[in-house]
Amino acid sequence: FAVLAAPRPMATVTFTIELLDDLAELAPDAPLLHRAVSPAAADGFCVETRELWGHDGRLVARDHQTFAVIK
Repeated sequence: FAVLAAPRPMATVTFTIELLDDLAELAPDAPLLHRAVSPAAADGFCVETRELWGHDGRLVARDHQTFAVIK
């Protein structure tokens, strides 16, 4: 969305999340790494995959979201 000239209305078409670790075991003061990738965007649709990594290198969660940019 950073390449759009101005804010646009958008809608989520699909959203899935996978919790891959026990979130209760995460230390509240431990750093986390957030990584996001947008591998494709065309014809008003955009997909993103995001990952959340624990400070010890464990993959904690990941999600996938498809957006529609409303013209």
